[in-house]
Formats: sequence, C-alpha cells, structure tokens
Amino acid sequence: MPLIKSSSNAARSANIGTEIRAGKPRAQAIAIGYSQQRRAGGKDDDERKKRIGTAKMHLAALGVR
Repeated sequence: MPLIKSSSNAARSANIGTEIRAGKPRAQAIAIGYSQQRRAGGKDDDERKKRIGTAKMHLAALGVR
C-alpha cells in the first residue's frame, strides 16, 4: 500500500502502521514515517533556508567564517 504524502501527524502515524504491517522493523518504520512527513512539508524547506541564510548573515556580522 502506498504511503500518505502529508505533513500531518495523523498521516505519519498511519504510515508507520503501514510499514510495521508490511514487516519492517519498528525503528525503520518510524524513520520512514518521519521522512515522509518531512518531505511532504513544502514550506518547511523554504523556512529552513531562510533561517540558514539569517544565521550566516549574523555570523558574518560577527566576523565568524
């Protein structure tokens, strides 16, 4: 069964259950569930890039390379 592509916690839980029923080890199923949730969160990447850019700007202002 294909996994749900959504950033919601409910979808993550459903994906973990799907992977466990498919016979995957619990730790691997959890990792897959979180990975799917992270990939589905479209605007998270943009926000992360903004934070990284802001952090670099602050470090440059302090003279840190």
